[in-house]
Parts: sequence; C-alpha cells; structure tokens
Amino acid sequence: GLVIRGALIAVIGFALGELPSGIAVILVNYGVLFLIAPLFLRFPTWLLGVSAWVWFLVTPQLSHALRAGSALADAELVVPAFSNMHVADTWIGLLLTGYYPLLQWVGYILLGMWLARIDWSDLHRRITLLIAGSALTTLALAASSVPVIATAAIPGLEIPFVSDVQTQIATAVEHANKTLDMPG
Repeated sequence: GLVIRGALIAVIGFALGELPSGIAVILVNYGVLFLIAPLFLRFPTWLLGVSAWVWFLVTPQLSHALRAGSALADAELVVPAFSNMHVADTWIGLLLTGYYPLLQWVGYILLGMWLARIDWSDLHRRITLLIAGSALTTLALAASSVPVIATAAIPGLEIPFVSDVQTQIATAVEHANKTLDMPG
C-alpha cells in the first residue's frame, strides 16, 4: 500500500534528481511522507486533528531551534539524487532545510488524514470548517505582518529581536515553513 507507493515515488525522485534540470524535485519528500503516513493510520480522528495543529505550531520552532547557531543552518540546498545520497546536506535538506522539509510537512499528512475521516455530509460542519479555515488563514497572515507594520508606522520604534522573529518564526510567505505560514 502506502509504503510501496512511497518507496517507488522516492526512487523516481532520486532518479529525476540526477537530471540537470534546475527544477526542485520534491518527489523524494513526497515518497518519504507516504512512508511516514502509516505511523498515524491507527490514530482516532480527533487525535489526527489535534496532532496536525500541534505539529504546525511546534515543528517550525523546533526546526528553528535545531538550526539556530549550528552547522545545520549552513546546509547547502541539494536536490536529492542517487549520486548525493551519501552527502549529509541531502538528508539535512530533506528533514529541515530543503524544499518541503519533512519535519514541518508531516503536519499536512496529519491534516489530510483528519479531513479525510471527517463526516462531510453534515452541512453545518462544512460551513464551520470553511469559516474556521478562512479565519485561521486571515489571522496568520495578519499576525505575520504586525511587527513589520509596527516598526514602519512608528518612527524610531524598535522591537527587540523583531528581525529574528519575523524571518525565522513569524514569516507567512509561500513555502517559508514557519508557524504562521503552515496553517495559511
């Protein structure tokens, strides 16, 4: 099932990584996510939902803490390929620093499994999830811009560590893999 598909997708990704295309090949990441998914199949629906949101809140901070001031922060962005499987930066990239780092993106596997198990026949539930999802996205985007707006609007205002917080934790731009980007 999932494990075989995950392994095949990862192998295809490693093979495509050998091509000098300049394209970010993310099939290895997807394959590994398929390999990880079975670990959560027995979770009850409510636990999948809670785990997804906890994952989104905790793992960006964990990733930042692991990378801050360590050699991991200097890992080169490497497209996974058979020829660089022995290179540590390949695995650091898959886990922490590359395109779609696994540490953070497992949350989307959990969220997807939770959404797949929800009873979508209930109109009230569909509307509630639509409103909650829209509100969460809007709140995350708004919250990520507060430090920038505050420092721009009030001359001389200095918010301690704002650049570090803004760039490492509170950024909400596409594929930033930060706390406020993940739910959006």
